[in-house]
Formats: sequence, C-alpha cells, structure tokens
Amino acid sequence: MEIHVLLGFMLCSTHATSAITHSLKYFYTGVTAGTDLPEYTLVGLVDDEQFEYYDSKIKKMIPKTEWIKENEEKITGTHRA
Repeated sequence: MEIHVLLGFMLCSTHATSAITHSLKYFYTGVTAGTDLPEYTLVGLVDDEQFEYYDSKIKKMIPKTEWIKENEEKITGTHRA
C-alpha cells in the first residue's frame, strides 16, 4: 500500500512540459530609385503573422499587432501610430 501512495504522489507532483516552437521571419525588398514605390521595405512575421512594417518613404517602423504596440509603449514609454 505504501508503494502505491508513493507512486501516486510522484505521478501527481511531476509537471508536464512541452516544447513550443515559434518562427521569426523578415522579408526585405529593394526597388530601383525613381519609381513611385518605396525604395526599401521590411515586413516582420512571427508565426506567419505580420507584426511590423517599415518603408523608406515614411521612414518609421509601424507595429501591426496589439502585443507589439503594448510592449513598445512599456519599453520606450511612447506610442507610435
């Protein structure tokens, strides 16, 4: 009986763990100057969801998800549009 109680306690006290993987991708695009398009653009994706955007015409990084906007505000204390 004692061994069953010990085994039961050990089974209940162990934690299940699993490996969670994520992907981070950046796409850079360059275009010849003199067109109406931005010369340089960047798109950042986490798990195939766009989270940021930059182009050389507006010269600023634009957060595309709420979690990036919220964390950026916490870190820098400022808000970008």
